[in-house]
Amino acid sequence: MSLVAAHRERYLQNAHDAFRKCEAKLRPILCVQFAIAEYSGRAWEAVKDQWSPNGRDYDTAWDWPNLVRYYRKDPDILTMAVWCEDRLSALGLATTSGQAVHIRYLEGDPRADCPLTGMRALIALEACSGYAQARGKTELRVYPLNDALETLYVETYGFEVFRSKKAEPYLFKKVP
Repeated sequence: MSLVAAHRERYLQNAHDAFRKCEAKLRPILCVQFAIAEYSGRAWEAVKDQWSPNGRDYDTAWDWPNLVRYYRKDPDILTMAVWCEDRLSALGLATTSGQAVHIRYLEGDPRADCPLTGMRALIALEACSGYAQARGKTELRVYPLNDALETLYVETYGFEVFRSKKAEPYLFKKVP
């Protein structure tokens, strides 16, 4: 096994462990049974079958197959598919660098009756926090698309804003 393949296998185990830890912690609090898995072809089929015919907002929709293909060149990425039984509730993708896990993309089920509406960001943050801990990272970073999302992450989840003339603005929070 190559060194890259060995690292990728370890990162996948870190992701699996973070997902199980997140589920165990949040299921009793949220009172919703959900499961988190890696992004897969099954998830993309669910986007096409479940989300696209039901009002998917193409201003905030992501091309998941191309995103995952682009980021797969780095073995240390975290992809998430959040499921309530056979219903896809959210997709997410995070990368790592230095001491941070960067939550790059998060998209939720556009249907009004999604059982995880209002909880998807929390689930993604908890899963990414667990992954950060497993990887020895000390910070979460989020790149919100709009002011409403920035307000949500700052006021609800305790993120701070970082703005610089030299770098893309982002929100950050220390990993507990």
